[in-house]
Amino acid sequence: MAVTGILAQSWRASEVDEPAGWAPPVERILRLWDTHHPVSPIVDVVLATLDFFGLTGERELPVPVDAWTRATTRLLRLVLLENVGRIGETVELLEPTINDFRSIGDRWGLAMTLSQRGAIQSLDGELVAALASWGGSRAPARRARRDRGRGVREHEDHRAADDAR
Repeated sequence: MAVTGILAQSWRASEVDEPAGWAPPVERILRLWDTHHPVSPIVDVVLATLDFFGLTGERELPVPVDAWTRATTRLLRLVLLENVGRIGETVELLEPTINDFRSIGDRWGLAMTLSQRGAIQSLDGELVAALASWGGSRAPARRARRDRGRGVREHEDHRAADDAR
């Protein structure tokens, strides 16, 4: 996720003709991808971030097949789109992301996506719906905090179940 932060901060800097501090790490990541094509949900999420910023060129990127990677990639895209003011593009991503996180029981992802939906609903003036989304994010967020250490194991279990299908 550090790549996301580096890119988000450097993107604004590059708009004002400052040197692109993100270029060397991104070039290294893409060289590793080109050479080894590692299979990992985190690699898929990082590549989706690079693709959002238009940095992957003509590469054919992996399409996430498991629900966690698909949902996490969409959530990342939701946040990035909101950060650059392209909120209208987030609407179609919300429900599939919520459904994927809910289907695999990922409480953190569900809480974050419901919170994003609430923010978008509030911007649309749908205050009652926004309050319901934010309220719906509270319980999964509390459980996610309580169960923090189990998240990685749950993700691995979900990937194994998806791979078995």
